[in-house]
Amino acid sequence: MTGISGFLGSIFAERLVQEAYDVHGFLRRTSANENRVLERIQHQVVLHYGNLLDRDSITVALRDARPDVILHLGAVTRVAESFERPFEYMETNAIGTMNLAETAKRECPELKKFVMASSVEVYGNQPAQAYPTKETLTLNPDSPYGVAKQCSENYLRLLWKCYRFPCVILRQANTYGRTADRFFVIESIITQMLEKTLVNLGDPRPERDFLHVDDLIQAHLDVLKSEDDALFGEIFNISTAEPYSIEKIAGMLSEKLKWKGQIRWHTRPVRPGEIMKLSADYTKARRTFGWEPRVSINEGLDRAIAFWSEVIRPTQPPVPD
Repeated sequence: MTGISGFLGSIFAERLVQEAYDVHGFLRRTSANENRVLERIQHQVVLHYGNLLDRDSITVALRDARPDVILHLGAVTRVAESFERPFEYMETNAIGTMNLAETAKRECPELKKFVMASSVEVYGNQPAQAYPTKETLTLNPDSPYGVAKQCSENYLRLLWKCYRFPCVILRQANTYGRTADRFFVIESIITQMLEKTLVNLGDPRPERDFLHVDDLIQAHLDVLKSEDDALFGEIFNISTAEPYSIEKIAGMLSEKLKWKGQIRWHTRPVRPGEIMKLSADYTKARRTFGWEPRVSINEGLDRAIAFWSEVIRPTQPPVPD
């Protein structure tokens, strides 16, 4: 597993350990800092240190691990940041995927599956009639991050067509349920509301499918366990097809928290190429390997609130910024 120290990777690795899988993780030496989940399981997994841009380190890790399955979750993922650091995002996400896949093709001739975490960001802005978007839709990425993910998808599918490299691509929706990172929108709103009476947010209008991490992990598990060859070379949306605006999510969280403060909108610049709606159809995943989302937005928000309420225990009433 690449990205084992990340949000999805660490939680997924813990689940795999619980199910008695032999788990090897590939990560940079600086990326394991402050990951409580990875700390819990570090003696139950084998860690290999390297970099997706260093083919020699990938070679050493694959020769040592001799994997049956590669779960490629490693990436840099903050979409807005990709405009400021486009070369890093293209190198890590696109060239890094190419390095990993080509090395696996050479070193792992018996590889059963190569599962890559892509993103619905590859769809970009689409006409109203395109929603919820299907996997066959012409892509229109509106960020360096989205362009890099599209490049990764295209290269893996090329390897499938030319060499029958056993790739499976999951286009994942905006996922929440983080336990360490406050940057992403749901975690940001919850933690601000727990700490402040004045919350700063950006544009209230963009709409997203919000997917709970438990549902995303289940999708990866379903792919991992499936024996259907129809998966290979294919792309699957892992989403909810139920978009909510940022304003709607903020209102739901405010009500659940019984928060009486004020939201100050438009305190962040609109990112270039802002996508006003991302909502994807998951019918193909349901038909092919039986996956569908099970955690409702209400249940998922309640879980997130419960976690962060335990982490943030103010000793005095919240104060304005």
